[in-house]
Amino acid sequence: MQLPAQYLVDSADSVAAVAKLPTELLRQIFLSVVSDCKTSTDITPFFYTITVDMLSPLKLTHICRRWREVATDMPELWTAVASCVGRRIVGNQTNDILSLFLARARGHPLSALIANDLHAANKLCPHMDHIRTLEIVGYPALYTLDILARPAPALEYLILACPPPPDAISFAPIIQAPIIFRENAPSLQALVLLNMSQLPTQSFPVLTDLHVGMQTRPRFEHLLQLLEGTPALESLAVVNYNAREIWNIPDLTIQLSRLRRLALIRMPMHLAMIFLLRLTIPASTTLYVLDISEGIGFPVEIPQTPPISAADMLEMVVCGSTLSFHLRASAQDLAPRVRFEARRDPFSWRWWKSSYQSLPCANLTELRVALEADNDTFLPPFLDAAVALSTLELRLYVPAVTERSGSGIAGARFDGAPQAWVGVCALLEQAMPVVCPRLAEVALIDAASSECAWDGFVAGSEEAPRVAYVPDVLCVVAARAAAGRALRRIAIQGRWRPAQRERVSRAFAMGAVVTDFEFRELDADAPALFEFEDHSVAEVWENGYWRHELPKHTLPWRDVKT
Repeated sequence: MQLPAQYLVDSADSVAAVAKLPTELLRQIFLSVVSDCKTSTDITPFFYTITVDMLSPLKLTHICRRWREVATDMPELWTAVASCVGRRIVGNQTNDILSLFLARARGHPLSALIANDLHAANKLCPHMDHIRTLEIVGYPALYTLDILARPAPALEYLILACPPPPDAISFAPIIQAPIIFRENAPSLQALVLLNMSQLPTQSFPVLTDLHVGMQTRPRFEHLLQLLEGTPALESLAVVNYNAREIWNIPDLTIQLSRLRRLALIRMPMHLAMIFLLRLTIPASTTLYVLDISEGIGFPVEIPQTPPISAADMLEMVVCGSTLSFHLRASAQDLAPRVRFEARRDPFSWRWWKSSYQSLPCANLTELRVALEADNDTFLPPFLDAAVALSTLELRLYVPAVTERSGSGIAGARFDGAPQAWVGVCALLEQAMPVVCPRLAEVALIDAASSECAWDGFVAGSEEAPRVAYVPDVLCVVAARAAAGRALRRIAIQGRWRPAQRERVSRAFAMGAVVTDFEFRELDADAPALFEFEDHSVAEVWENGYWRHELPKHTLPWRDVKT
């Protein structure tokens, strides 16, 4: 907007070249300027909003008479309307401008944003046949608006947001499920329902995106009935949902054969599990279960959803209060499939500790774990069940509690072999039965141990000195070779001083019998292997993707497929 106005006249105040542009070129410029200011109708899954700028088209009409004539003759410039135009335009001016936009749009598809303005909502009612994108926010009794009682044949994107209730745990009165648009919204593709005490249960045959975010407690069966009427659904997000009266839920199984993304965020664990048990989804669906709370304290059957049962690769992060998973569906498809996140309250932690029983450990071929260095109880059950495992990568880090306490120095490291690694070695040394019989590649990335962990000696000859950290690894190598399950590759990364490097390498050269062995040093000044932060819901999604990914593969050896 500023550039055309700036160069409208030249230094001699004569008509500049920009004022003589052909009409068709001016129209293209105007469309480009306005399209940069108003939101596209391509709503990002899981992250919905509409913003409207009504001032830009008005500015175009105040440059010169010719620009005004061209702009007012372009209905597509006036199709984005809102109940609030700008800070300097209030009261009747806003209503007049809204009427002006609707008149100049001349029946073109409209995008409308109504924020707690009943007059604007009523003014849009006669134009419902032309509204393509509609967002209504700020009405406690939203379903009583006349605009939702009219057919909407052109509507494709709808966002309905009530204000959050003053008491998040209060119940709304139970009434019959509402019907919107007289069940006449045949083109609706994306629907967002925020803080609604009641959910519509009608059918939306072409709906592909549904986002339900609740601080109220609508009836659970209404959500199931809503899903039952969405056969074309591809993306579903349920956030902050804590339904009431789950004891009399109808025995429905919802078939979502086209679903590609499913996100359950900040739900009680029992409700999330009950919800998953009611769904039948394709094996290619990406499932996100994030920030699950304890809810009620009784065990719930853990569903075997198709994306989990089809996985053959698992990445885990176990840190402090959070356990997270990435699952990959197949070796050919390396896109992340599943991410779980659970707060470690007493009930949910018990559930996640036993999750190896529900995860497809028998199918896993690759397991990459970031683990607290002093946690020697979490990983063995996974390894014991992973009979097909061929690649194990273990990343050890200093637990947060050690950094805050212990020696009192942030980032204090272990001076001996970490308990997590000791526990893994003890399991892999087991002769009968052999744990992980197909295991061929092992990588240890130790960011938790200090240089002192590599200084001590174990009894041995002068020709074959062995540092205190190494014997556990050597015992694993020897035990698996004796059982006919020799390791093909071993890679170790750690922090040690240059003077230690040759001694440690010589210890492995004397004692390890493997096809390929690599021994590398971690840079003491390098950043942490990964970062894991606490998120709010608004920070979870960015452009439909998880913002904070698990660390990339850090396997030290070469020729690793990524």
